Amino acid sequence: AKLGEYFIAEDIKAELVPPGIHRANKAERAIRSWKNHFLSILATADPAFPMRAAHELVPFGVLTINLLRAPTTSPHLSAWAQVHGHFDFTRNPLAPPGSAVVTHDKPGDRAAWAPHGTHGFYLGPALQHYRCHRILLLHPHRTRVSDTVSWHLSPLIQKLLGARAQLLHSLDVLAHQLPVAAAMLPEHARLGPSQLLLDGITALSAALHRELPDDPPASILDRVCEARTALHLTDADDDATEDDLAHEAGVPTDPPEATTHEAESTAAAHTAQAPRAPRVQFAENVHPG
Repeated sequence: AKLGEYFIAEDIKAELVPPGIHRANKAERAIRSWKNHFLSILATADPAFPMRAAHELVPFGVLTINLLRAPTTSPHLSAWAQVHGHFDFTRNPLAPPGSAVVTHDKPGDRAAWAPHGTHGFYLGPALQHYRCHRILLLHPHRTRVSDTVSWHLSPLIQKLLGARAQLLHSLDVLAHQLPVAAAMLPEHARLGPSQLLLDGITALSAALHRELPDDPPASILDRVCEARTALHLTDADDDATEDDLAHEAGVPTDPPEATTHEAESTAAAHTAQAPRAPRVQFAENVHPG
């Protein structure tokens, strides 16, 4: 009541949302987006990642969701850039959160015949350091900042990163080689880079047409449920449905059942189509740069 009186006194226009409908409230919708984003992080973490340490991934979730979302006042910027300034991916590289890693033990912190690395999990970038990472160690349970790690990504992450990594590599080659080639050629031969451009487009097209496996690991929804249980979330906490969670986690949901007429039409259309080209198998052992 006092807030309403203050709005009237200050001539502030306020509009109340319908009761019980969260999607009409921007704040509630932002909360739902954050929950789904964080659940997708937990669902794609390494299967051995301890859920009791899920809170250690919150800073990474805050960073990534703010890099993806734009503020209403400055749509051309990310929410992170508006508050903290430009994010330098070269200075602070990102990797799949919760991935299994082996972090290097400095000579002064290990015994003479001890292994040179310790198993842990990637938590996110160490923003106050140059190209360093926050690593979760289990024995003892603590976090460490390290500049040297060995990545051991889960099979799911390797599948998801396969086509993307090749696409990014092709973009990098295209962006760097064309200007260099054009500068080295005489003016009457400047058409030479067109072949390089064609090669780059061909590589991009090949990467874009690579298909992910039809059957992703069935345990991904189990990881979502485990994450929700660990965070004490219930169905009443938000409006997210199982289809929403599956979409955020990257798992295709079953389409609605078609009627008999629709099924016959679909079968006839598939029969008239030409056979599909064979799939292209992409590399599975891909590591972030």
